[in-house]
Amino acid sequence: MAFMFADLRGFTAWSERTEPEQVLDVLNRYYGVVTPIVHFHGGTIDNFRGDGNHGDVRRSRATRAPCEGAFRAARGILARWRS
Repeated sequence: MAFMFADLRGFTAWSERTEPEQVLDVLNRYYGVVTPIVHFHGGTIDNFRGDGNHGDVRRSRATRAPCEGAFRAARGILARWRS
């Protein structure tokens, strides 16, 4: 099993000076990026807490290398979020 934690750098300070609707829009887009990528790489999202998330990838027939799956998910999230 591999665990993956992620959050948006500077999010708390940014959210304190930003309209709530815009904060919610960014969070919804972030969740929409993270969730399918983690699932694609054999993981599940344990929880979202604001801009942070905790996911895990368990060893299974489909995912023989959980650490590799978590790493690929993290790289995929970075690549997608930056684009």
